[in-house]
Amino acid sequence: MTRTSKYLNQDTIAALQAFQIEKIDREITDYLDTNNKMNTYILNTALNADVIILV
Repeated sequence: MTRTSKYLNQDTIAALQAFQIEKIDREITDYLDTNNKMNTYILNTALNADVIILV
């Protein structure tokens, strides 16, 4: 099962070619990985800061 099947309905997946599903799956994976890295960076930056300003 790809990540795509979690985010697209079955009718949409059925209308796509295999290479399109693979591309969408890679894009979802890249987005989630980048988001996770940014969250980690922000958390590490906040933990290492002398002063944390909440807005």
